[in-house]
Amino acid sequence: MPIDDSVDVSGIFLPHTHAVYNLEIHAQNSDIKLLSAGVIEEMIPGLKKTSIAWDLLLKSTQIQPMWNIARYITTEKLRMNDYGRNHAIVTAASAMQIMNLLLIRLFILSAIHSHHGDPALLTVEGSVVSIADALDMTKGRTSHSRDITTASIHAISTLSIDEV
Repeated sequence: MPIDDSVDVSGIFLPHTHAVYNLEIHAQNSDIKLLSAGVIEEMIPGLKKTSIAWDLLLKSTQIQPMWNIARYITTEKLRMNDYGRNHAIVTAASAMQIMNLLLIRLFILSAIHSHHGDPALLTVEGSVVSIADALDMTKGRTSHSRDITTASIHAISTLSIDEV
């Protein structure tokens, strides 16, 4: 079966045809790939090992043929979606964004859950929220009783602190 002209296997030798093909990115996939690569480029500057791995993946002459043959087999032979370099880039960008959102959410939930000290504060964020919570004692900010006979620290601080 001949290869569609818009498909490029970047110099891959296919033994059953004794031919060398070159893979070209489909125009509609080009925008997605560029956008995904941009997302990765924005997210990795502070991640030294990730930056090194990204550079190696893009420049490796050994992995390119593997991506290209994976793309050729999945798109041309199996009539499936692209599982080559473009797929790897788009998937990596999505995974990095999802992980970033999960980490942010986990830090926030951990800070909220532990800011009273039980469970123990394990993050800087939790400690900051704990301190900020303790500083919320300006006069008129409490819903606790202002009756000094209760001897609650909340009642005492409500009556004694004008501004923090």
